[in-house]
Amino acid sequence: MSYTQFPAKKTLPTNNNPGNIIYKPSGFKGALYQLGNGTLVFDTIENGIAAMIGNLFWYYKSQIGAKKFSIKNILYKWCPPDDKTNPYLRGNNTNIYIKTVTNLTGLGTNDVLAWNKANIYKLVRAFCVQEHGTDGVSVANFNAAWEKSGHKDLAGIKQEDTSLWWLVAGLLFLL
Repeated sequence: MSYTQFPAKKTLPTNNNPGNIIYKPSGFKGALYQLGNGTLVFDTIENGIAAMIGNLFWYYKSQIGAKKFSIKNILYKWCPPDDKTNPYLRGNNTNIYIKTVTNLTGLGTNDVLAWNKANIYKLVRAFCVQEHGTDGVSVANFNAAWEKSGHKDLAGIKQEDTSLWWLVAGLLFLL
């Protein structure tokens, strides 16, 4: 199947939740309500992306730590294979998720990642492809979310950097 035939799921434009974040009691800014499967619906795409950034930063600072902040460790938190905390999940294929994110980002599975805008941008976009089958995160939306999340803007992400993602995402689904 070529990437042009790969059907994008319709959940991204309507729920503004590119990471398919499941409800947490503390809530997130802009979270409107929870769908029947536990997934949050956000008022804007920027708030959905900011929630992803917030989760990733929480992992970086407290759940995983800076010295172990790798794709593998992040995804074993983000989508654990045996998630007993969420009754809506029937099990995650964490290894497929890791392979997808590694292929899309060009980062190594066990590479320790620095906390910077470029790395988080790659992770957010790759998570969106894995969750929705399409890259629905524009540079403008990500930059707005990064600002909302309280992080300083870093240079290095340009709109023209996005075209390669569609090709890589499509090729990944051919495998």
